[in-house]
Amino acid sequence: EALRQGVRIYPPSDQVQLRTEEDMLKYTMMSIQSGDHVMGIKGSSPLSSHISIINIPNDYMHALAGAVKTLMTFWFDKKNHGKVFYIGRQCKEIDKMLVRIKPPHDFSRSPLAISTYFKKWKAKECHIWQI
Repeated sequence: EALRQGVRIYPPSDQVQLRTEEDMLKYTMMSIQSGDHVMGIKGSSPLSSHISIINIPNDYMHALAGAVKTLMTFWFDKKNHGKVFYIGRQCKEIDKMLVRIKPPHDFSRSPLAISTYFKKWKAKECHIWQI
């Protein structure tokens, strides 16, 4: 793990160890005892005794929509105004284009303005943006 400009970077590696059910239980107990996150585990879930954590696939909302929101934060959040990738200065132009979009009927939501809403976007808005 490297830390550059406040961003964690995990370079590709062939030395990756997959988590086991025992690892997950150990990290859960450590998290409960410390009251802090341990290896990405925040504590126990009421479902833990009913389902195996290892067998839960990644879902769209947490995988892709989370990545879209992270990228949008990099691009549009004012705290990044001095960074090369910051495009927040073009927010008003992008907003104008977004509100002109007339999505097809199978999209239940219309695009929302980035300048006022992107931090509150739901997974569906992230999906529409990503498309």
